[in-house]
Amino acid sequence: AVTYWWPKFGAEARHFPGGRDVSETLSWMTGGGAIPQHQGGVATAKPLPPLPMPRHPYQDNNGYAGAHGDSYNSGVMPHAGPLGLDPQVMSRMTSALFSGCSTQHFDNRGRVVTICVGFTGSRLLLLDAADLSILAAKELPALAGWYFRMDQHGQVVLPAGDLSLQVYRVEEASGSPQWVRVAHYDLSSLVPEAKRGIRSVPMDLVADWHGNWWFGIWAPAIIGYRNGDGNLLVHEFEGEILENGMAATPLGIYFVTDQYLYGMRAGPQGPEVFLRFPYDAGGGVNALSKGSGTTPVLLGEQLIAFGDNDSPQPNLLVYRLDDVADEERLVCKMPLFK
Repeated sequence: AVTYWWPKFGAEARHFPGGRDVSETLSWMTGGGAIPQHQGGVATAKPLPPLPMPRHPYQDNNGYAGAHGDSYNSGVMPHAGPLGLDPQVMSRMTSALFSGCSTQHFDNRGRVVTICVGFTGSRLLLLDAADLSILAAKELPALAGWYFRMDQHGQVVLPAGDLSLQVYRVEEASGSPQWVRVAHYDLSSLVPEAKRGIRSVPMDLVADWHGNWWFGIWAPAIIGYRNGDGNLLVHEFEGEILENGMAATPLGIYFVTDQYLYGMRAGPQGPEVFLRFPYDAGGGVNALSKGSGTTPVLLGEQLIAFGDNDSPQPNLLVYRLDDVADEERLVCKMPLFK
């Protein structure tokens, strides 16, 4: 089964109680007109070899660790895709204005786990994969969980739309599934009231190989983690802006600001920088900043890829991560969206 989510932006909100034929939904969203059920013919399966990255001890290893599949952000799911054999396509539309369900995972029973993120509120949903009916729902603050992770126990770990991180699991004891919050980590001490704004929230989180859950706050720019003792250890940036999500390997975590690519690991006194080099962000300005605006993708342990923000055309950048001079790190620069 493949589930597609289309964020709905418009003045009118309609809710379909059950699954609905996707052609009608897309026809309404695009202003009318015939939308074919599918195009093309039956495909022949061509399985790829197993992904080369090691198993993560603290996150899901079935392709549902996060929005980009795994902690390396490979974007590759270790599951079969549709072959076009009598396809049936279902859809569900949210009732909330300006709401988008950008990330979908599956639990160990094959049920869909997603968060529909909105400016007025978000919802953590457990859905029946056959008809997309709602099995369990939990109301969350606005902008909660745009990025969220599944841990090694199948629990949902999410930035809660405020200065906190939360952990949820599905409780089955009552006979019907219910979302239960099992942990709440307060980050409010990290940002004084006078410095808080609409972007003073964690946007992504990722576990390292030692069980520390790292998080990144947009503004003021802060990277930090909660260790096994419950302590918050952070690194604050001056004059830099965090750009997007994080990646993790056994060596540490990686992320980009509007000026540098960083590698960090947990040290005795807090985050330690083991890699920092400037990249050419280009001359454009995206919706958030003048920097990359993208989440980095790790290609094994030696290469990392992300986009720049050049104008009028952005580029894909691939850099080396081994011990070389900064001027020797760029492997290739390829124009995008021709």
